[in-house]
Amino acid sequence: MPRLDFFIEFKLFLRVSLGEETVNIGRSGDCEVQLTDKKVSRSHAVITVDDAGEYWIENRSSNGTRLNAAMLEEKTQLSSGDRVYIGDYVMIYHTEDAPPISQEQDLTISPD
Repeated sequence: MPRLDFFIEFKLFLRVSLGEETVNIGRSGDCEVQLTDKKVSRSHAVITVDDAGEYWIENRSSNGTRLNAAMLEEKTQLSSGDRVYIGDYVMIYHTEDAPPISQEQDLTISPD
């Protein structure tokens, strides 16, 4: 099953298995994934799944959401290994065939 791994300060703190449900990410208590940093909007981003089983991410914040090294401008399909930056958090999307993540994996982005 696809999953999201959430990191803060290079430490894995949350793993979310994805199903058919929409996953709202933000500071609000109504979000399925709550991130408490003040840089995170109440409703910051949303992950949805289409009829083909592909997962998509959409920014809902005026603070912005980065996908890999670029600002997320429109709803975008996620690919295995994609990194999403929300405030000080890093979220990595894995497909079901992805290997488990290790604590030693480099979570920095390189300038292009």
